[in-house]
Amino acid sequence: MLWEVGNAAFSTHVAQEPLKNERPITYESRDPNGSLLTGLTGKRLQTRAFAFWELVYIAQRFEGRRRNIFEDIDRAGGSTWSQLLAICLDVVNGMEARITSFQNPQLPVSQATAKSLGNRDPALPPSPELLPRIAQPVGDGINASGDIFTNPPPEKGKSRRAAVAMGRFVKGHGQSPPESISSRSKSLLSKAEETVLNQQQQQSLSQQGITGLFRKQFIQILESPLGWPFRQEYRRRLNLTVLGAPYGDVGIIVDAIDSLTRFAVGSLTEDKFGNVQKDVKTIMLSFTSVIVKLESFRRDIGIHWTDVQRKQECPEVDTILAALRGALNALIDAFEEYATDLKISRTEMRMAKEAAAAPNAPEMMGTATLLHRPAKSRGRLGSLKSRVRRPSMLNKLAHAEDLVSHFPNGAYVGWSGFTGVGYPKKIPTMLANHVEKNNLQGQLKYSLFVGASSGAETENRWADLNMIERRSPHQVGKAIAKGINNGNIKFFDKHLSMFPVDLVYGFYTKDRPNKKLDVVIVEATAITEDGGIVPGASVGASPELIQMADKIIVEVNTSMPSFEGLHDITMTELPPRRKPYLIMAPEDRIGTTSIPVDPEKIVAIIESDYQDQTQPNSAEDDTSRAIAGHLIEFLEHEVKHDRLPPNLLPIQSGIGNIANAVIGGLATSKFQNLKVWTEVLQDTFLDLFDSGKLDFATATSIRFSPEGFKRFYDGWEQYYNKLLLRSQQVSNSPEIIRRLGVIGMNTPVEVDIYAHANSTCVMGSRMLNGLGGSADFLRSSKYSIMHTPSTRPSKTDPHGVSCIVPMCTHIDQTEHDLDVIVTEQGLADVRGLSPKERARVIIDKCAHPEYRPMLQDYFAKAEFECMRRGWGHEPHLLPKSRTARYLSEFLASPPAEVCALVESVDTHFTIVQYGSSRQTSAGQPVGPF
Repeated sequence: MLWEVGNAAFSTHVAQEPLKNERPITYESRDPNGSLLTGLTGKRLQTRAFAFWELVYIAQRFEGRRRNIFEDIDRAGGSTWSQLLAICLDVVNGMEARITSFQNPQLPVSQATAKSLGNRDPALPPSPELLPRIAQPVGDGINASGDIFTNPPPEKGKSRRAAVAMGRFVKGHGQSPPESISSRSKSLLSKAEETVLNQQQQQSLSQQGITGLFRKQFIQILESPLGWPFRQEYRRRLNLTVLGAPYGDVGIIVDAIDSLTRFAVGSLTEDKFGNVQKDVKTIMLSFTSVIVKLESFRRDIGIHWTDVQRKQECPEVDTILAALRGALNALIDAFEEYATDLKISRTEMRMAKEAAAAPNAPEMMGTATLLHRPAKSRGRLGSLKSRVRRPSMLNKLAHAEDLVSHFPNGAYVGWSGFTGVGYPKKIPTMLANHVEKNNLQGQLKYSLFVGASSGAETENRWADLNMIERRSPHQVGKAIAKGINNGNIKFFDKHLSMFPVDLVYGFYTKDRPNKKLDVVIVEATAITEDGGIVPGASVGASPELIQMADKIIVEVNTSMPSFEGLHDITMTELPPRRKPYLIMAPEDRIGTTSIPVDPEKIVAIIESDYQDQTQPNSAEDDTSRAIAGHLIEFLEHEVKHDRLPPNLLPIQSGIGNIANAVIGGLATSKFQNLKVWTEVLQDTFLDLFDSGKLDFATATSIRFSPEGFKRFYDGWEQYYNKLLLRSQQVSNSPEIIRRLGVIGMNTPVEVDIYAHANSTCVMGSRMLNGLGGSADFLRSSKYSIMHTPSTRPSKTDPHGVSCIVPMCTHIDQTEHDLDVIVTEQGLADVRGLSPKERARVIIDKCAHPEYRPMLQDYFAKAEFECMRRGWGHEPHLLPKSRTARYLSEFLASPPAEVCALVESVDTHFTIVQYGSSRQTSAGQPVGPF
């Protein structure tokens, strides 16, 4: 209890980042490194915590300061690096030392003392005459010449013999009188018990009976709130040993691990003296040893009989193990090829890899084939009880039809789900049926917040029934898109990494009376013993929706297997308490396997047996295969010139036939040991897994087709330890994307000749789906790639409408974000090019041959006109006459004519205006603009 209270108080107190003016505090010291070392070895835990926090910031962010640490070799007590190494390893190895001390407590008599006592076993009670003296002999009043530890000589006389007998009694170390009585006395006592007491009374008065009676009463006390201080809980005992007493800080240990790893990896390019590399072996062996010790200890410590909850969970130790494994993997990736030079043996490297490997995921609840059958064939009640493992939650079981009262008109409603998987189905369907049956269209309308798109059978039906007042941040479906574009649904899109954070900030509920979402519906595949929600095939914004919910309804879907073990859940902290995500590779775990939730918020639990209604993926065609070929060739070129490692960097790919073709192309390419950091996984990633070329993938959603899901369940043992699902603010985090050097690839609506891209609005006005996560990746990736067909099909032109245009009608990604544009015609590498250089290479490499002369003509005329006026940086033609005419006509037109007028607006300047004579069979001018 002391550890828990102390640790909670300390963690609350240490909240402010150790920065001043966006730099580490010690920057302002005359001796920054000396001040840092002083803080790291300070007596106060708070001082050390701030110092370690600053150290990890230096390791993460400040290259100049890292170099200074590597170069500071003339310091009393050793170089700065050697002292940092010793301090951090002392923190890490301290966990192993404390475990060893717990497993082998100090013996009553030391080995040295035992040797002096005649080599007796020190675990046995020594003879009184062999006990070491700690003071001068004390006379016992009976034998004045001796002392109380030596046997007096035989005495004569009854009084002397009685005194000697009493002395022997009190010197009987560790014995109680009943154990010393004679065998005859024991026999007589046993016969008396049999004569006076019956068998039941004898059992109740036995040592076991009395113990059982008191134990039963004591357990009742332990189960009550009053018993909490006396419970020897698994988590408390594990933390007390691993972190130390009276309290310890997980942050110090994780910061020490992270700092050592980042300094070691950074030394490859920053340590000009090479002093750090010789210590890499020590660091790796220490991390390996501590992981093995921690895993063994947490497995063997067992459950204490006072731990009435009997939960073998310890998030603190899980966090430390995740940090150690991530660090060890980073060290292996960075230094494995130098193992011989670093004198790391094959055995040591193998042991490090085994320790760094993630532990086996929890077993699925039955076989994949069985679990994929409809719920009714497996027994509804038994299935639901096996999924809801917290007994008190079973008291909240309800029927969907009884929950209508939780959804008044105007409510702010949140759904789980992302890209059409993991969304609630039974409650939304019930509400749609209720509205349709009672003719309440337009009378029950809700503001709907989902991580991204939901299922068409729910969201589209709500739109058809006029049940959506407001929607954010992304959607897919004809009915809801129609409602948005006719003004019936108020829609705003948002970067998918920012939406959950802004939600927790309270930006979207600032006008609500309780500043919360009124009700959130979450689909789960299980509920854990502590009430945590285990999501299904997606995480999305569920953690943040749950945080902001006033009431929660859980749909436990028993028609699919439990996904427990596949998730890495983190909750959102508000500034200034937010800490960086300690992720250095796609396989790094930093969170928990379920979403923590306040049980008091859950108002109902229902069983659902509805499957995710996904559709087969778009098939590849010649165009998508050509685009994939250009991209594979480009990546090979970058590897050849050492701008990419042979196994590339983590890959991000969007949805669609082009994305499928690219991933399919990687499966047949020469690249090996690939990793994926993306938003959504499609069926072709299973092909990449099966090819043996994909080592690990992390996403926020797995949107497989029905056949793909069956394949995934059937191959569960092959896939589960190579896959991790995170929340969308982590999967789309610009910080992590930039750190990992992700290769980002997305498909736009159109790209203009200066490399601006439009991902959302056709003709600048008609919303398609929303921005999604494209900008999250394209702004922060090492390689920002846009791939698109050069033309899209059109009803009026056999060549289609050009996707390469003079000027985008709406811009989501700017020219400053994109590196590469790819169509089936070719690939334009626009890195480091000026706007006019970009225009020439995009037109020449990417435009369709039918439209290339027109684009060249436009660019030549624009360049001539703008250069003549001295506006030649990024030439465009914006005729004032046409703009003025459009504005005057728009302002003079009644609302009914607005849509027709928009059709006549020539934002991209008709080809006829610039001299083209291309016309359709009806005589109408055509073109991309």
